[in-house]
Amino acid sequence: MVDRVTPARRRWWITLALLVAGVAFAYRPIFRGEVIAGRDAFRLFIPYSALILESLRHGELPLWNPYMRLGQPMGAALISQGLYPFAILTAVLGGPVFGVTLRQLIHVLIAWFGVQRLGRALHQSHLAACIAATAFALSPLLTDLGGHQNVVDAAAWTGWMATGWLRVRSPRTAAAAAIPTALSFLAGSPEVLLWQLVVCATLVIAHRPRRPAYLALAAIWALALSAYLLLPAAEFLATSTRGAGRTDQLDWSTAPAQLLAMIWPFADTPRGAYWDSSDQWWIVTEFLGATVGVLAFVSLRRSRRVVPFAVCVVLFAFISLGANFAPSAVLWRVHPLDLFRFPAKLLVGIAFCVAVLSGAGFDRVRHVRPRAIIVLPLLTAAAALAGRHGVVLGAPWVWAWSIAGMAVLRWVPRRWRKQSLAAVVIAELAVFHVFQVHFGWWRPDQLSQPSTLAALLPHPFHGRVSLPVTDDPIAGDQLDTIDRSRDALVPNRHLEEHLHALEGYGAIEPARTDEFHMRGDRSIFDLAGVEYFIRRKGPPYPDLEEVAHPPHLPGLYRSRTAAPRAFVVQRAEVLPDDEALRRVLLPDEPWRTEVFLADGEPLQATSCTGSEAQISSETTATLTLDVHACGDGYLVLTNSHYPGWRAEIDGTEASIHRADYALQAIRISSGHHQVALRYRPRSFQLGAILSILALLTIALARTSRLR
Repeated sequence: MVDRVTPARRRWWITLALLVAGVAFAYRPIFRGEVIAGRDAFRLFIPYSALILESLRHGELPLWNPYMRLGQPMGAALISQGLYPFAILTAVLGGPVFGVTLRQLIHVLIAWFGVQRLGRALHQSHLAACIAATAFALSPLLTDLGGHQNVVDAAAWTGWMATGWLRVRSPRTAAAAAIPTALSFLAGSPEVLLWQLVVCATLVIAHRPRRPAYLALAAIWALALSAYLLLPAAEFLATSTRGAGRTDQLDWSTAPAQLLAMIWPFADTPRGAYWDSSDQWWIVTEFLGATVGVLAFVSLRRSRRVVPFAVCVVLFAFISLGANFAPSAVLWRVHPLDLFRFPAKLLVGIAFCVAVLSGAGFDRVRHVRPRAIIVLPLLTAAAALAGRHGVVLGAPWVWAWSIAGMAVLRWVPRRWRKQSLAAVVIAELAVFHVFQVHFGWWRPDQLSQPSTLAALLPHPFHGRVSLPVTDDPIAGDQLDTIDRSRDALVPNRHLEEHLHALEGYGAIEPARTDEFHMRGDRSIFDLAGVEYFIRRKGPPYPDLEEVAHPPHLPGLYRSRTAAPRAFVVQRAEVLPDDEALRRVLLPDEPWRTEVFLADGEPLQATSCTGSEAQISSETTATLTLDVHACGDGYLVLTNSHYPGWRAEIDGTEASIHRADYALQAIRISSGHHQVALRYRPRSFQLGAILSILALLTIALARTSRLR
């Protein structure tokens, strides 16, 4: 008996074939042997992927980053994606360089199927739901965001989240809402999760849920599933600089012309300077499509399927203005928004809602007279003529595609009208991809080439380097220097070279970073064990020795005054933080013979000579030292003091004290000792238990349903 292919199955095979072709077209640089490397990909996500692999090779989870800012949490720094399952999977499958591109492709598919599924849940036709999915997942905006991997990864789960929360009516459907919500949080972009929850809440309220108890169950499950990251992240946030009156919170605020540029190409040109203007550059391309905008406009009517998304578009547009609109700026100072940065990130939420509206408009367009579609371009042009001259530049584009859409509605036979209109939408996106979407692709062999500067350091090298975080060689023409970023040890590419640095780039900064790590005093550099400085404009201190200054790279300079990363002192004093920092900064560097403790036992032992501490082994989250103390004293470790570190002296547990304002110290007796430090945060352990329990209860709920 021969099975016949049903029309529905044939339709899906055609859809899948077109989707694969669309993804291949949007990401066609892959076929030239290139990978995503622009924006933060080469400075954050490639180095973080390398650190994930290094941790796994040592049999450890990527919980700690020993190479940034004297060490700081890895997994708890959300942007690192150290505990995001798909980040670990793609790093293992594709390596640190190609893994980022592989992750983008996977999440484009997740985003497409999520929006398509949501469209069907909102009773859109199959073709309309596919158009909505394409308008979001294959939009120029999302494609150009490939360098901000955490944002794309989190946003990809929006359709699944919205569908799940819309359908919560039982424990099984509660699980379907909880799982993508947890995955969005684990992807490491809390700003995305913020607008996602607003979308879901608005949608649920509009549809008047009948069983709110199951909504509560879904929320509890989502929190519990993400607890293994949520608890460490909350701990890190509580001990960080985030929310403490940051001056860069509204740096990337959206100008009104850039909102228009989402449906009117080039409306935001010319933009101002990258940093010194009110224009956001966080998203390079905002465009979604003029026809997508028209379809979204056509969808507007009083309907529970439309109103929630229209409301969210208006709300997100208002919030995204940030510094460009006083009421919005005030809102960003209110908790919890004061914990976040960069209002332009809300543009991704607008893009999602407009895409869903375009699907609704696609189904409704047959009820609209062709002449009515011209209203949106007319109104938009009239409102924007007082703005930038980029509106004039984009006018031919808008009119050309508007006329193409009207021609379809007027002259194409009804039988083929929807397919023809879909072709217009997809063709517009494809043409824009060809001419405008090409940012941030690079050859992987150039990204993987080991650093020339790192090769000049001793091997093995247990000391530290100082990196020019503010003197960034990428400033200017970024694409001309991505291939030299590892050569120049641009933060955080030093992670791939296993170099310990006083500074770092990105993530949230640990407490006391501004006062200690980034202070720039010579005493701090010496105390932190900075033996080598990397600078483009010459040595920061005249006594430094020039090691090398290769062409087109920063210079490498050596200091002869740096302390070792671990040393023993025989005197200790308990002091308030202000006084401890003042003592550390004194020019005569009294920290060389005395440690200034925030807690612990003072010590005034007889001074002696011959104490020594040598690092015998080291991984990302463990450190073992052979110590010889000539008398009772304190072992000072120039690693950041942070909760979760545990110490043992000769197998016996010992206390770790905060020392010299930001470092670690352990009381030690005279003689030879083996000291071991391990990062084992209780916040992660407790969170992991909650996450495992949540998985078990979800599995039980689904199994019970199946029975």
